[in-house]
Amino acid sequence: MRAFFLFILLVLSLLIFVACENINDDIEMVSVYSNHMNALYPTVSEPENNAIDWSAMDFGLDFIANNEQQRKWAYDITKLRNHIFNIHPRFANANVDLIMDVHRNMNMGLAFNDKLESLLVDAQNMTKLEVMINLRYSLAMLNDNHLWFRDFEVILREYVFPLEFKFFSDGIFLIKAIDELNSFLNLEVVAINQMPISCIIDTYLTYLNFENVYDARSALGLTLYLRSPIGLSALGIDIDAGVVYTLKNFYGSVFELYIDTAYNISDLEFMTVQADESPLFLSNYNDAIWTTFIEEKGIVYIRINFFPYSGWTIYRLETIQAFNAAKASGNLNAVVVDARYNVGGHTNMGIQFIDYILHNAPDGRLFYFINESSFSASILYASYVANRGGTLIGQPPGQNVYFFSFDGDLDVSSDFFIELPYSGFQIFVPNSLLSIEHCSVLFEDMVLYPDILVDYTISDWINGEDPLLTYVINSFLDY
Repeated sequence: MRAFFLFILLVLSLLIFVACENINDDIEMVSVYSNHMNALYPTVSEPENNAIDWSAMDFGLDFIANNEQQRKWAYDITKLRNHIFNIHPRFANANVDLIMDVHRNMNMGLAFNDKLESLLVDAQNMTKLEVMINLRYSLAMLNDNHLWFRDFEVILREYVFPLEFKFFSDGIFLIKAIDELNSFLNLEVVAINQMPISCIIDTYLTYLNFENVYDARSALGLTLYLRSPIGLSALGIDIDAGVVYTLKNFYGSVFELYIDTAYNISDLEFMTVQADESPLFLSNYNDAIWTTFIEEKGIVYIRINFFPYSGWTIYRLETIQAFNAAKASGNLNAVVVDARYNVGGHTNMGIQFIDYILHNAPDGRLFYFINESSFSASILYASYVANRGGTLIGQPPGQNVYFFSFDGDLDVSSDFFIELPYSGFQIFVPNSLLSIEHCSVLFEDMVLYPDILVDYTISDWINGEDPLLTYVINSFLDY
C-alpha cells in the first residue's frame, strides 16, 4: 500500500506545471458559539505521510492557449482551482476527520482537478454560459452546499418561467402559476420535454447536487432548476423549441403545459390554489423570528425563518411575552420551535435564545421541527435541542452532520471570496468544517434523522394543514 502511494506521489510530481500557492497545514481550534455547543473546527492532527501535497498540485498537461479568449479562461479556471485548494478545508491535510478521511478527499480532489483541466481545454469552444454551467458541475463534485457560485445562482433566479414547483413526500407538484395557467395547479410533474422526472432527478443528483438526497428535495434544490431555462439546460434538457411539462392529476389523467421561453417572471403575478388560511409555518416569511401562544392548544409556537445577526433582544422579548401568557393561562402544554425552510444564518446570540426556551419548556414537551430545507445553523441547533431532551420531528435535512461553513462575515472583503478577473465570476469558498453534537442524535451516512418522521403531502398543502403540528397535538396532548 505504501508503495502505491509513493507511486502516486511520483506521478503527481512529474505532472507539475505551474506551482499553486501554499496551503496552510494548520486549522485553529475555534469554538463556533460558546462553551455550550460542541461544534468546533476539526481536531488538528499530523498529516499522513502519503497525503497529497495540494500546494504542489497542478494541471497535468503542457497547456498552450490557442487564442486570447482561451488564455483568459485558462487564467480564471486556474486561479479558481488554486484558491479552492488553498482555502477549502477538504484539502487541508490537517483536516483528517473520522468521516472526512484524507483518502476520500484525495480521490475527490484529483477528480475535481481533472474536471477543471478538461474545462480549461474545452472552454475555447463554449459560450460564457456553457463555461458557467460546467463550473457549476465541477463545484458540485466537492459536496459542499455552502460553496456559493453567486453568478450562477443569480442567473438561475433572474430569468424564470411563471411557475413554481415543490417537492412533497408524494412527488413534485406545480403549486404556483399565473392566472391563465391556474387549471394546472396542484398537478404532479411526470416529465419535461418527454424526459421522465425520475431521469431528471438522477441527472440532478449526478451533476448538480451538493450534499445528500434530501438536499435535492429542498427549496434550493431541483425545483429551482425546473422553472429556469438555465436550470433546464444544466439538466441536459433542450429548450430551443420551448418547454412542455407533462402533468397528471390524482386520477392519473395526463395534461401538457407548454411554456414559451420568452416568458419572464418580472412582470407577471403569481396565484396559488390553496386553503383560505395557511398554516403558521407558511406565515410571516420576512420575519427572522416570531412567536405566538396558541391558547386553545396550550402551545408556545416559535417560528425561526433564519438566524439573524442582530435583533435578538426584540425576539427574546416577544418570546418571553408568549411564555408569560401561557403561564398566566395555566395551560402551557408544549413548546414548538419550527425551523423548517430555515437556511441557517448567524450563530452569535442564538444559543442564549435557545437556552431560554429549553429552560422554560415543560419537561419532555419541547419539539423542534426540521425538513429537507433546514440547513447550517438550523441543524446545529436541532442537535443542541435534541441532546437536551427535545424531540426532532419532520424530514431529514439537506445538510450533512459534517459540513463546511464560513469563519467570518460573508462579504467581498473576506479571504474566502474570489472574483475571477476576466469572467468576473464571484465565488465564496467555505474555510471551516463544522459538525453537530452527536450524543443522542440519530444519523446514518452523515444524514441527520428526526426522532419522528412525518410526511408533508400535496393534500396537506391544498388543505392548508400542518401535519407536524397536528402530530404534536394528537400524539402528545390530551384533548
